[in-house]
Amino acid sequence: MSNRVYETKTLFVTVKTYPNPSKKHIETTCVSGITDEGYWMRLHPVHFRLLEDSSQFQRYSWIGVRVNKATQDPRPESYHLDESKIEIIRHTTTDNMWQERREIIEPLLSRSIEDLQDQQASNRTSLGAIRPKEITRFQIKDTDPHWSPKQRAKLSQLGLFSPQNVPLLEKIPFEFVYDFSCDDPRCNGHSMQVFDWEVAQSYRRWSRDKSRTEWEKQFRDMYDYRVRRIYDTIYFILEASSLPPNNAHSQLFGESIYAIKSATAYKRRNIIS
Repeated sequence: MSNRVYETKTLFVTVKTYPNPSKKHIETTCVSGITDEGYWMRLHPVHFRLLEDSSQFQRYSWIGVRVNKATQDPRPESYHLDESKIEIIRHTTTDNMWQERREIIEPLLSRSIEDLQDQQASNRTSLGAIRPKEITRFQIKDTDPHWSPKQRAKLSQLGLFSPQNVPLLEKIPFEFVYDFSCDDPRCNGHSMQVFDWEVAQSYRRWSRDKSRTEWEKQFRDMYDYRVRRIYDTIYFILEASSLPPNNAHSQLFGESIYAIKSATAYKRRNIIS
């Protein structure tokens, strides 16, 4: 531990995934973002639910972090976080149609999934953002509503390591998937599962004491209708879960969806939030 070289970085948070059971870390959240130097960074593992309230940051916030380069994760963007040293600097505004946020993300946009795969083959890129050409479908897929016995046994250990009364992690019994195409002649279409914390929390909040018909209507209005018909600018933040050998392409999946309401969207429908 004493031989690790730590750096202090300033990070704009674009991704915070819903926690996932972990054999080694009980449960983990993956946090990704863009540094003030203009490059992608992944923080993993993050025990987000165990952080002090003063350290629990929102997406689209600038945070100061103490990190060191991951040694067992070959992805170039991966770092370990010192969870005792998190400074929340400020939350970015949505003024001028999210201008500040757009100016941070847009310089790092890639043309397509295919472009990101090329980058992955050439320099091992495993994080990126694209603007899809067209989102053709949003799917809600049923999955097992319960943790497996092994997962539950691992998650139940959380209370042994936390002075806080942290409840057992709730299983999200669905997968949320976007079908889309890229602005690239090589694209034959893609399906992308979204692991975003806010999407999962929307399900948890809206499904309480409601029938599936009731909560799904509200859910689809936000993540299907508005995303496909109302919001003018959509970014998908994607990552490769691992780097394959021999320059093969690993699967890129959707960490987060970033939706922007522009002036045209306001004219079409008054959905300011």
